[in-house]
Amino acid sequence: MTKNTFIELLKEAGCLVDSADTRSILFVSEPALFRRELSLKIRSDAQYPENLDEFFDSMNAYLQDVDIFRKFLLPATLSAHLMDNRRTSALESAIKTLLGIDIIQPTLITYLLERLPEFYDELENDNSSSCTARLILHQLRWSEYIVEPQALTGKLIEVIQITPTVIQHEIITSLPDIINDSEHKPIVVYLKELMHENTELTVPILDALSNLTLHSESLEDVRETVLDRLESAELDDLAVIIKFLLHTAKPHNIDVVIHGIRDKLDFRSLGKSTMSNTTRKVKQSPEALIIESIKLGLQFHKFVCDAWVKSITALQTKPAHKIIDVLVLFILHSMTSTKKKAELIFRKKISTGLITSSLLQESVLQHPHALASYWNTILSLSESLLRSSQQDSVVIPCSSALYISSFKSSDAYYRQEIIGSLVTHIGSGSAIEMDVALDILLHLAQNDVDNMAVYDVFIKGILDYLDNLTLSQIRILFNIFSLLSLIGSNRKGTNSSLWAEIHIVIRKQLSNPREKYKKIGIVASLAAVNVMASAKLCAEDQVGAGSSSTQHEVSIDDAHRHPLIRPAMQLIEMTLQNCQEYPNCMALVYDELAYMLEHNDLDKRMQLYISESITADFIERYVADVEVVETNIEKDTHNLDITLKPLIWMNLDGQQAGIAIDFYSFICKTDERNKKKFLLTLCALFNLLQSSEKLSNSGSLEGIDALIGCGLVLFDGTDDFEELVQDLETHNLQSACDIMYYAINWCRELLNVFSNVSEPSIHQKAVQRLKNILKLELCLDKLIKQASGYTPMEFYPTFPTSGIKVSSSRPLNINSSALSSMREFQSGDDTSDNETKPTKKDKGQPSISFDSVDALRSHMRGLNINVLSILSMSDGLQEEDKLTYPELNYILEDLNEKLDNKVVPVPANPFAFAKKKPVDSKQSNLHKATMFSRINASDLMRQVIKNLPNILQRLELLYEDIQLHDTQAGRIGKDSKTIVQCTTLIMDIIFKLVSWPEIKNPEYRDILENLIKTLADRITAEQTQHDAFDFNIREAFKYLSNFSNNIPDATTAITHYKTLKRIMVLSDNEMELKVNAHQVVTRVLATDWFDWRDIKKQITFLVEQAIELDKDPLQTLHTYANQVLPEFIEDGTRLDDHPLLRNDTLINYYEAMINQAVGALHLLKKTDDQNEENEDVLEKTEKLVKIFRQITFYIRNQEKKELFSILLKTGRTFIEQFTIHSIPYFTEIFKYHNQKVAAILRDFQKCTRIFQAICSHVKVLKDVKLSAYVPKLKQALETVLFQAKMLMSENNAPSAFTIGALKHRDIRGAEVSSQNLEENRDIRTTSQVPTSDDDDNEEEEYELLEGDDDQDNNSNNNNEGEGPGMMDVDLNSTSEEEEDEPLSNRQAQRNRKRNLLSDVSEEEEEEDDEQIVKKEKNIQEDQDDEEVEEVILMTQSQSQSPPPEVQPHRKNSKTPSSPSTSLASDEQLELTPSRKDGISEELEETLRNFGCELIQSAGILLKLPQVAMATAQVLFQRFFYMASLKEFGIVEIGMGALFLASKVEESFTRLSYMVSVYDNLLRRTRKQPTYPPLDAFSQRAYDLKNMIITGEMQILKKLGFNVHVQLPYGLMINYLRILDLEEDEKVAGRAWNYLNDGLRSNVYATYDPATIACAAIWLACRDQAIKLPPDWFSLFDTDFENVINAAGQIRRVYYIKLDREHLPLYTDEMNQWLAKYT
Repeated sequence: MTKNTFIELLKEAGCLVDSADTRSILFVSEPALFRRELSLKIRSDAQYPENLDEFFDSMNAYLQDVDIFRKFLLPATLSAHLMDNRRTSALESAIKTLLGIDIIQPTLITYLLERLPEFYDELENDNSSSCTARLILHQLRWSEYIVEPQALTGKLIEVIQITPTVIQHEIITSLPDIINDSEHKPIVVYLKELMHENTELTVPILDALSNLTLHSESLEDVRETVLDRLESAELDDLAVIIKFLLHTAKPHNIDVVIHGIRDKLDFRSLGKSTMSNTTRKVKQSPEALIIESIKLGLQFHKFVCDAWVKSITALQTKPAHKIIDVLVLFILHSMTSTKKKAELIFRKKISTGLITSSLLQESVLQHPHALASYWNTILSLSESLLRSSQQDSVVIPCSSALYISSFKSSDAYYRQEIIGSLVTHIGSGSAIEMDVALDILLHLAQNDVDNMAVYDVFIKGILDYLDNLTLSQIRILFNIFSLLSLIGSNRKGTNSSLWAEIHIVIRKQLSNPREKYKKIGIVASLAAVNVMASAKLCAEDQVGAGSSSTQHEVSIDDAHRHPLIRPAMQLIEMTLQNCQEYPNCMALVYDELAYMLEHNDLDKRMQLYISESITADFIERYVADVEVVETNIEKDTHNLDITLKPLIWMNLDGQQAGIAIDFYSFICKTDERNKKKFLLTLCALFNLLQSSEKLSNSGSLEGIDALIGCGLVLFDGTDDFEELVQDLETHNLQSACDIMYYAINWCRELLNVFSNVSEPSIHQKAVQRLKNILKLELCLDKLIKQASGYTPMEFYPTFPTSGIKVSSSRPLNINSSALSSMREFQSGDDTSDNETKPTKKDKGQPSISFDSVDALRSHMRGLNINVLSILSMSDGLQEEDKLTYPELNYILEDLNEKLDNKVVPVPANPFAFAKKKPVDSKQSNLHKATMFSRINASDLMRQVIKNLPNILQRLELLYEDIQLHDTQAGRIGKDSKTIVQCTTLIMDIIFKLVSWPEIKNPEYRDILENLIKTLADRITAEQTQHDAFDFNIREAFKYLSNFSNNIPDATTAITHYKTLKRIMVLSDNEMELKVNAHQVVTRVLATDWFDWRDIKKQITFLVEQAIELDKDPLQTLHTYANQVLPEFIEDGTRLDDHPLLRNDTLINYYEAMINQAVGALHLLKKTDDQNEENEDVLEKTEKLVKIFRQITFYIRNQEKKELFSILLKTGRTFIEQFTIHSIPYFTEIFKYHNQKVAAILRDFQKCTRIFQAICSHVKVLKDVKLSAYVPKLKQALETVLFQAKMLMSENNAPSAFTIGALKHRDIRGAEVSSQNLEENRDIRTTSQVPTSDDDDNEEEEYELLEGDDDQDNNSNNNNEGEGPGMMDVDLNSTSEEEEDEPLSNRQAQRNRKRNLLSDVSEEEEEEDDEQIVKKEKNIQEDQDDEEVEEVILMTQSQSQSPPPEVQPHRKNSKTPSSPSTSLASDEQLELTPSRKDGISEELEETLRNFGCELIQSAGILLKLPQVAMATAQVLFQRFFYMASLKEFGIVEIGMGALFLASKVEESFTRLSYMVSVYDNLLRRTRKQPTYPPLDAFSQRAYDLKNMIITGEMQILKKLGFNVHVQLPYGLMINYLRILDLEEDEKVAGRAWNYLNDGLRSNVYATYDPATIACAAIWLACRDQAIKLPPDWFSLFDTDFENVINAAGQIRRVYYIKLDREHLPLYTDEMNQWLAKYT
């Protein structure tokens, strides 16, 4: 060979290297032919195999050129003449083709691998797939055949050892695609060693190991190594490591893997590192890759997902929850299968305070790249949490945090979605959702206005809901609008388009004549003013203000020149102008401005404008000179025409008084129109005045302090007020009420203003004003009763009045030194000689009238929270100036009202999503409503806690006074009522404080600590040394528990204990406080309360607490059940130790005991988990079951509906908990404690017997409410039945478990006469089809067999008159012993068990010991969602039914025996009426199938439920075992069956609808046109209607009106649950489908429902390759041979071929068919 051997051989074989296309190799023959030809040429050479060396030398020389080498590595091209059958000319590379030749492959592979290091530099700088090194490795991937796999593995290991890290990385990653499967083991061993040696290669090694076959031991070693390195791994490597760990995990070690990932993967540090590197693209973010790896792991194996859910759920402390947990929950929420579960976990953990808003905020803000694909998920979760806030307000902070952090972190698209979601919440009509959504928008507008301004067009959509918003919500909304239009980098101020639109809305609302919309305009305009005139914003815009103007030297002129203050002033002026004739609206303006001055940082120029332009005329309008007033009083006193004469009341300043507030003149000497103008704005304008005064005088009220002591001009009633009231005429009574009412409002406003003043004289006057309020209210109450109702002026319609003057008079100064200067402008009125008769009220009557002061108080001027400071004013005052109990009660009642509105949790509203109609402002005091809306719950809590020491001091003094009065145990004297009321109010306040739902929220930890410390400090001497929360909470508990010794009434005692209980919950260690709490609740129960009726509903709670908090709750429960209640029932008198146990409260005691019995099962479950001794657990369980049996026995004997309701409701829970907790435990220990377990089960069955009796008695009572509890209880009884049977089966005692039948007995256990064998010889078997009237005559039951029949019969008369004996379990009779018994004995025993079901009369003669009742219930389905309800198995009976004609011969048959019953006999199956008439079996089967198909199709089109369609098909099948297809066609009978079934299942359909549907189906069958549709009045329609009626009548006739059908759907669901297959959707779905398809066969007419259900389950499990337990069918009393036969009949449906077009559907067609083919 020449030295051009390589090129020549390639050319001769069909490969042109030097082709015209210099970019690739050209094949002129197919690659397969090329390989064959080249191999032949090499092998045929005489020098073979030595010629291979020359071939490779020539190749090596030729490929030294890198460009030529790359050309051989790149895809080759096929010659054009070979392209006829190909879509592309691209082929594998020339090297890849050469590797397919076995004699060349080994050497060529070695050559390629040895050339890899040459391209190190290129590989390091080039990340593309066209890099030469990657091209070389690509040639080795996915080879069809490896000639020398071991040599290849060795060569790869050798190359890895000598090459740089970059090349090592590429080789290791490619290993799974290069080596053979047989070489996985050695390469895994090598990679494990390499990973220990070189940590830099961890990621590629793991990537390779994930795709290699690993042994379990090797996998464990690798996993441990990886977990150890997880914490120190590089950020870019974490995704691969996590993926490897989750994908290779197994069920037995997944918990360790998840724990290691959670423990060592710190997302907090990851977030900081990625936030610092913002240049990285989102798709390349390591965090995003890690999250994606976790998601893939959760989706890869279900057990991984379940284990991670379990891991998160098990976390019980707040520090244990990490960012990774939140991120995993986000992932779970994004997965459809776990969305609801993740949402439930979120809600639960947020409610318990384990997941906080700060954790959620940190998770979102620090990991925006990782969550880039989850914004939809987070938005959906946020919406769900916000909607659920109506039931649990604790989730509000977390929902807000998710919305806010998501908006800050997401992109523009999702920000738009977030804004849209918030707007939707605002339009929902739910007050909580609206408030939270508006608060979120306001927060975003304040902190991120530039990004928010982009979406102002969406926010403007909220204006559509303006009518549904409250004033506080409107205020927030227009604050948002003002911020968006006036603040931000791109704002245009008042020239922006948004501001123009908002301004139009404001003007429109202000100009509306209705007060409702005018108030909206007021709040909107002043909200805008609040933003425009803020000091910060005005300081940024000094254009036009002048260079000499500063914030300390300002004037009105400066305000007019400022570009923002000037339009703000114009808004105020426009608002005042539009409200001049509406006093209520004007009052709102004043209150809004007052709040702005006091709580917001307004520019000083705006403050000056408000002070000089609005408040300056207060003196002129309201303050009167005393001398002038006295002169007017003297004139009116001598005027005989005036009945209601003026008089100065409550002048605290005495002779020094220079001013007074003349209410008399405002009301009696002013016309009706001006009266409202003055009085309705008095308090609001004074509120604005005091706010302005505080700002101008550094918080001092010295300029207006004369108003606190000035007198009030009312009317003269000093001589005999009651006599005066009786003599007054109607209009005078109205005027007197007005005077008193507005005087009260004035005094309440004085308290608001001056209660915080520290000057003693002012404090003294404030206390006197409080006393004045009580006196005025007493007078007003008498006036209202005399007038038979009173309505304040603000509730009357408003008509235009004269304008209110807005002047800029001199500054106001109302102090004692300035009084002389005021007398010059107050003079007498010449027209006052005669009393001005008030004009008739304005047109229109008020919508409300008040008949007492108590009803009116909520509409009076609201008291601010700072009024509480008046409680500390008693020091240094004289006795007459100190607060007494009536004044204390007044303040405390108001505080309780505030706490009820803001702190007390709102009960869940079942109609929460209904539109909430906003409250009319006329129906509540506007100032009070505004005040409540401005303060949130946390601020209220802080202010109340600040004043709590004064309240507690009052409480301590109260208990000293209580001991001096006769207030023991609710016996309260007249003199003690105010003391008791005060005590109750203070206890209510403390309870409401500790019961605030959000008090455990970490954001409000300071509130909790301050509250507890305030309580603890009352008894802690050295307060500064004991700041630990645990110490303080113990001291607080001790302090409050000291009050339990002398509580005056029962209601207060309950509140006091609930407070202690709540403090226990707030404590981190409840057990330390448990003993003291038990002493308190025991003391309450042991007290003979005189007012016990007031706490009747709470007695259940008290008894439960007394049992639960005891050291041994089970023993206490035992004492109640076996000593206390029996003694009370036997004696019939009250017990000294239990004075609250009376005939009226007996129900409460029973309810408490049942609830605690259910709860005790949970305690037993905990002891199981703690590995307590089995004997102790069994002893406790036995005691608990006996207690429950005793309770049920007592309740049965009481025969009270209330007790039945409690027992049916809670008894089901007890049975379910017993099934869940105790039965599995018994299964584990049965072999060692079988006798003890059997005894417990026997006691438990005595309870179930009583439940059966009560269930039957409930139906006798025909009580709908009680009957609603029965189905679920029956289901629980059935479940425990199956579990007990499985217990025996798993412990080798299946023969000990048999089935019995109960007699029908009444509530007392007496046998019902209709069931007596002597009187009723003609009793049917249980296999016959029942009727609905006989549901409870007989009930099937499993029994534990113990002893012989004689013992069983003797035991029937024991145990409180219970019914007949039931089950015997011979625990000594196991399967091994059974083998030694004679065959005849075992056969006799089996026959006896079998006969328990087959014949009731036989069973009644061999009654056993005890039963657990199993009752079957008809299935009810919903076609729309195709979900089957959980049903209860019921074996119904029929009082009168004909005896069976023919007994069936099926194996172990428990089915009816004639077509008059449910199923067909064997004779009818072998020779049907149709076959007797010459119709072949094949044709009959085909027609039956097609008839059922028509029924199903028609039912679907008629939208009938599936149960109706199934019933119709069963009736159809039964019918043709009684009649021949020659006599009746399948169309006629099919329509009749469907029409009849629709009636039976109460889903009736019209006859005309069915006719139309069937006609359409028949046309399609015969391939006839379906248009035009059937004419309802055509002969065809009448014929079809007659066929339906005839078919229905024939079915009823042939079946003897026995149309009862039992379907197996419910049984199948229950059986799947027992077999733990209900969660397997594929099995359940397939089984369901088999049941549906089986309707087209005769299986429903030949086998009982249990057998059919088992057949469907067996077929479904066979399809899914699921192995069922041995003898599983025996659990359901079915024979496996019958199950197999039924399954075969169902499967036969799929092999029937239907020639629908030519089948005989009518009788005439059938006759023609028979004539033609027979």
